[in-house]
Amino acid sequence: MAVPRFKTAYDQDAAFECCVCCDDKEAGDPYVKAGADPMCKNCFLANLKPRFLAALKSENDFPVSWGDETLDLDDFPDFSMHQRIGWRLKVKEYNTPRTLRVYHKHRYYIDTNRRKHVPEFSTADTIMAQAEEKGWQIGEAEEYVGTLTKTTVAPLKCALCGRQYCDLCGTEIAQVGQEHDCNAPMDPSGERPELSTQGKDYQICPNPTCHFPGFRTDGCNTMICKCRTHYCFVRNPQTRALPNSSAQYANMCA
Repeated sequence: MAVPRFKTAYDQDAAFECCVCCDDKEAGDPYVKAGADPMCKNCFLANLKPRFLAALKSENDFPVSWGDETLDLDDFPDFSMHQRIGWRLKVKEYNTPRTLRVYHKHRYYIDTNRRKHVPEFSTADTIMAQAEEKGWQIGEAEEYVGTLTKTTVAPLKCALCGRQYCDLCGTEIAQVGQEHDCNAPMDPSGERPELSTQGKDYQICPNPTCHFPGFRTDGCNTMICKCRTHYCFVRNPQTRALPNSSAQYANMCA
């Protein structure tokens, strides 16, 4: 029998002390391992599982870690197949440098049963008009399509609507077989109008393989990105090595 690629059941083979609530548990009580630390089922459902669900919705909450160890959703039970498939897609997206990601902004509608639908692009205008007439909720969202390549292999295809994109420049190919005018991708470190004002409302990480937008709510102007790059929030950011003294840290924005 093939071994499943993901964990479906809790461990129950030994007594343990939960690393969260510190309760002593007897053999037979369900638990998971967060790194090397046993965690009871209740604490997992209340503390760790919500972090995976948050990462499915926002890259700001990825990766999910415990101490110095990065955790994988497939190593834990109590997730649906839909969530597991979504997790694998998100891991692929989040681990792709932002400079190489291709996204497609698509329209969707939500029916009376609260199910989300993305119409195929050839019929999208008609279907979205019908959904609007019925008073259904409609919206727009970005879908990760794929990764840019250095040499063309095959067009990138949106799994939701079928639109195709050039794998060299990331622009949409209007029709299959139509001659495509390939252009260099836009500078991902440039301004992002949808995030308001750069240097005031957000700043872009200067790491060329990251370019993640950072937001500051309070504190000093020194920012530490998810990729561990240090930069100044108000000035044109420059990549900095990790500081090895408080003086270096204080002078980063000088």
